[in-house]
Amino acid sequence: MDIVTSPRIEAMVFDAMFTLLLAKGSRRKMMAKIFLKHLRRIAKRLGIKFRPSKGFARRLMRITKRVREATPPTRDYGRDWSRVNRRIAAEMLGVSEELVLMEEGLAIHQEVLSDPDHYEVPRNIREMLKLAKKLGFRLAIASNQNEADLLPMLEKHKIGDFFEKVLCSDKLGICKPDPDFFKRAYAEIGVASESVCYIGNSIRNDLSAAWIGSRVVLIDYDGGLKINETGGGLYLVKVVRNIEELCDWLGEQAKSPIKGPAKASDAAVSRRAVNE
Repeated sequence: MDIVTSPRIEAMVFDAMFTLLLAKGSRRKMMAKIFLKHLRRIAKRLGIKFRPSKGFARRLMRITKRVREATPPTRDYGRDWSRVNRRIAAEMLGVSEELVLMEEGLAIHQEVLSDPDHYEVPRNIREMLKLAKKLGFRLAIASNQNEADLLPMLEKHKIGDFFEKVLCSDKLGICKPDPDFFKRAYAEIGVASESVCYIGNSIRNDLSAAWIGSRVVLIDYDGGLKINETGGGLYLVKVVRNIEELCDWLGEQAKSPIKGPAKASDAAVSRRAVNE
């Protein structure tokens, strides 16, 4: 059994979208509603008929997952999602990708990530943040979101004051999953990577924090995360199903450093073991 030793965690650094700020109702319904509106606009511009089929939301999420995995990330998060949304829209409409404008892909991205009315912060998340501060952890956010979009979101939902730093990819000049994103964010916070726990929801974007020595906690709200164990370059990653489990884990970390065998509830994963 691999023995994992780690210093006491000093800072909890959070992802923002779909980790702290959750879609009202469900993420799938929110995405379907936004895409449906934009697909109708694009279809009207192209002069084609568009009738959403039964199972539209499921098909949209399936196509989104496939297209996103096939689109390598760059350092421009907004442009990445513009490209992804353009390809999704083209496939959903049954037209060539060239017929969908990059501006239309960007408009979808901006509505998904910049309208605070699409999101909520449940009470248990606020209670978790209060607990983390009470336990003495430093709190910060490091997000792929643009600062101009994220700061109003945090203000609208009244959680910005919990965090000593809010760091966004457009200001850092790099985005997740590049490990340098986390290095730059931690340097801004003034904390060593080994003393950080990064809390997110995405294997694709958030797991790479572990590659520079951080603990990682992934919140599996929908029960869909799959982590395979392989040899080589192992890191300890915790998967929790809800905020209550995260609160229990925070209490454990406040009492003592991680030292000893990995628990069955933890997953030892490598760079080759990420499937979302």
